[in-house]
Amino acid sequence: MDIVKDAVEGDVTLERDGLKVFLQNEAVLWFPNVTIDYSDETGFFLSGVDACSCS
Repeated sequence: MDIVKDAVEGDVTLERDGLKVFLQNEAVLWFPNVTIDYSDETGFFLSGVDACSCS
């Protein structure tokens, strides 16, 4: 995750309450039910990420 000013060609742009989030097109498929949130204590974090079942 990085903080950038503008989207790169091919990015998906999501906007809510004036905040824009740019995602690589593939990331939309990787995280279909993820919520991006922010806390003063921890900064940005993702919730709703499924645990990996790679075992």
